[in-house]
Amino acid sequence: MDNKQRINVNVADRVYPLNILINEEELVRKAVEKINNIVLEYKNKFNKDNDTQDYLAMASLHFVTQLIKNETKQDLFPLIDEIKLLNIDLDEFIKNNKKDVL
Repeated sequence: MDNKQRINVNVADRVYPLNILINEEELVRKAVEKINNIVLEYKNKFNKDNDTQDYLAMASLHFVTQLIKNETKQDLFPLIDEIKLLNIDLDEFIKNNKKDVL
């Protein structure tokens, strides 16, 4: 059973045929929509005479910057979990040794 399909997507006024997993079509189409929205935003914000490749480069920079920010946040999750566990241990220790401290 083949769980792939062929779709055409329009990115910055160019059509690209893609072979994708059937269950990823919505994701791919949302990604295309986001790319096109960012490209349009840069076209409206800057000189409209620039080449579309310039806008695509800026869109790439935008998305990769966001990706790196999210990766940095993901790297902190294990540390945050460890701090939460240490906090629980510390609360338990204080609770059990409260009489000794006072």
